[in-house]
Formats: sequence, structure tokens, C-alpha cells
Amino acid sequence: MKSPPRTDFRRSLVEFKVLTQGASPGAVELWVGSSYPNVLQKQPDGTSTVVYDLPDASQVILTFNPDPQDPAGMKTSPGLVSVRHVSQDQWGKDVVEQIPLKQAIL
Repeated sequence: MKSPPRTDFRRSLVEFKVLTQGASPGAVELWVGSSYPNVLQKQPDGTSTVVYDLPDASQVILTFNPDPQDPAGMKTSPGLVSVRHVSQDQWGKDVVEQIPLKQAIL
């Protein structure tokens, strides 16, 4: 065995850095797991967000455009459009890092 088997199964930022633009909420949940107790929240602008808590007390906020089949859907590409990592600096201020999304390969 070249390397020991994985033994740390806590969620980390690494899982979110490989997400692709347009991924559905269900596909994201299959990859990174449930966001429980946080749930997908609809925003006034028509998008939906979900917050994942990480073990280091930081959070990852995912933003999804609605499905165009949804009667209230927008005229935009459906699925994942934004991944933001929110942590705090030594003074307790929020530091927001935009994580670039990978392009889906067809």
C-alpha cells in the first residue's frame, strides 16, 4: 500500500473546490453530504442558498439558480452558480473567499 487509507471523514473545503457550475442541489448533496440541520433556503431574488458548517467553525455557502421547469424559474442557467467560504480572522471579522467553479465537461 503506497499510502494509508483515509481515516478522517470530516467535511473539508477540499470537497467543495471540485464542484461544477450547474450542479443540482441533489448532486452536490451526493458529493459532500447532507447540510443538516441547515436546509435549502429560497431567497427573494429567486435563487436558493444552503450553508454547510465545517469542523473549523467556518462555513461554505452555496447558491443555486432555480430550475427553469419551475413555474417561478428565472431565465438563467439552472443549478450551482456560487460557492463562498466564510471564516473569521483573528479579530472576529468575516472573511469571504469566492471559490471558482469548475466547468462541466459534457
